[in-house]
Amino acid sequence: ALTDKKDKNYNVWTENLAASVYKQGEQARKLGNNKVAAENFLRVAEVAPNSKIRPTAEYDAAASLMLLKEWAQVTTVLERFRKLYPDNKLNKDITKKLAVAYKEDAKYIKSAEEFERIEKENPKDQALRREALNQAAELYVKAAEKKKALLVYTKIVDYFPVPIEDAIEARQKMADIYLEQGKRKQYV
Repeated sequence: ALTDKKDKNYNVWTENLAASVYKQGEQARKLGNNKVAAENFLRVAEVAPNSKIRPTAEYDAAASLMLLKEWAQVTTVLERFRKLYPDNKLNKDITKKLAVAYKEDAKYIKSAEEFERIEKENPKDQALRREALNQAAELYVKAAEKKKALLVYTKIVDYFPVPIEDAIEARQKMADIYLEQGKRKQYV
């Protein structure tokens, strides 16, 4: 704080400070104190907002907060990460963590949207895509968003006609929704 930002050593000292605070977080995590670990990882942004280690610290803070089941804080940290670092390689994992955190925090629509995003971000992993869409559809049903659930079940049937058992199950869930809505024509 006392060093002029134009000083040639300013950036080096700032990175060292960030690394020091990050190491405190790592030490707390090793000792099993996830609360202190998360606090220290988040403190990196305060002491050195432009440091190279900040994205990793934010990610690790979210992981520690997940262990504490502090879902609202987890989503805040992860949303900020996504906004600040849209091109970071950790973003696919951020999406997965957000899907879980929203689900645990009973924010079913947001969770379903993240599961749909998982499906889009992983075009080559068929099993992950199918499971993500199933989760999204179930969450939309849980949130009473039947229209959105039907759209997702339609994707499941279209994208994954095999194994046939899964496609039949998706069709049955669609039929159940139509019946519940009194839409006999679509039900049949």
